[in-house]
Amino acid sequence: DFRVLPDGKIVAVGAVNDRFAIMRFNADMTLDETFGNGGGTQTDFGAGVYAQKFTIDSQGRYVVVGRNRIARYTAAGALDTTFGTNGVTVIDHVGQAYDVAIQADSRIAVVGRDNVYFRVTRLTSSGAIEANWDYDAAGGWGGDWGRALILRDDGDILLAGRAYGSDAGANEYIGFGIVRINASGIQEQRFTYNVGSDEFVHSALSLPDGKFLLIGRADSDLVVTRHQRSGEI
Repeated sequence: DFRVLPDGKIVAVGAVNDRFAIMRFNADMTLDETFGNGGGTQTDFGAGVYAQKFTIDSQGRYVVVGRNRIARYTAAGALDTTFGTNGVTVIDHVGQAYDVAIQADSRIAVVGRDNVYFRVTRLTSSGAIEANWDYDAAGGWGGDWGRALILRDDGDILLAGRAYGSDAGANEYIGFGIVRINASGIQEQRFTYNVGSDEFVHSALSLPDGKFLLIGRADSDLVVTRHQRSGEI
């Protein structure tokens, strides 16, 4: 995952030496040596645990998810030990975390998967899991795979990923899926769209008019779908 900051610098997260890693670059793509250790930072959370997505909070701190971990780093690239336990929280409810977003009230929502479920959990701004708030979207065939979330200004959360569905003729398929849940974690709507075969959603992009895009693949091709605020195409 990467993004361009308002000052033109570029932040990227992923894996280096099988670790959580963040790198920050100047606008000319040279390493920003004021960040971390010479432009980057690595954290060893165990074999196979590496960063997937990140967001930035109102204080410029980096909130990063991957596998079943969520960690926070200061704007300077140091692990923020005031978050969770020494900078990290283990998310037991989400076996594989793929996206993260920060709500207007500073709570942190994380989406991913475990077995045949989209799974969502929420944490306080200090990294404590809200024990009475989570969401599972049961799927079929072991195919549901939550990959992205979008926060709406009305408090609802849109979840997107690979999902099980069936058409009017009761033909089953795996397609692009969207689930809308409210601020209490209760499902309001669910849509699944058959856009080919071997579908897989990789990310979602919110648009200024409230619509959003899903980006993924089908039939070995790049696929982009555009959706209404509700999730309908």
